[in-house]
Amino acid sequence: DPEDLATRVETFILENMLDERASDALREASPAAQVFVLERGGLSDARNPSAALLGRLRDSQTMVGQGGKGGAWGATAAYDVQNFAIENQLDERATEVLTAAAPAVQRMVLERGSLLETRNPSSALLGRLREAQATLLGGGSASAASGGGSWGGAGGWGSSMGGYGGYDASASWGYSAP
Repeated sequence: DPEDLATRVETFILENMLDERASDALREASPAAQVFVLERGGLSDARNPSAALLGRLRDSQTMVGQGGKGGAWGATAAYDVQNFAIENQLDERATEVLTAAAPAVQRMVLERGSLLETRNPSSALLGRLREAQATLLGGGSASAASGGGSWGGAGGWGSSMGGYGGYDASASWGYSAP
């Protein structure tokens, strides 16, 4: 019964104190993925219940045949991106920029691994995004891809997202444009 499942999903969200991103991801998942997650039980033992939920959703895609990791990147990208944002403690703006990036750029950023060892993970993410875009645009420099070192240049990350709160991420994590 779809109404019963929706009620069970909402109860699970409340009982496990999931954040908004994880809650929305569970609500938007297919019924089969929702059942998969709920049948695995509560998340009270998880250090980060929201990240654990996103991992379960990713696992569900493989288990219930929704395109798992063996297929195209797009099938699991949304869950992987959200999980990466939570695990790396990215702020809301950095998460928005990553989510809006092209799938190939997202993949390049995520494949480089954790940002937790950086002084400012959200700022470091923006540097990775700029480098990934430059690579995909034909190996140009990161500076050229971002409009000469600012976030608002033509084709830069700020052009479609309104910048990143006025920060120059390169200055806060040690990158200097040539």
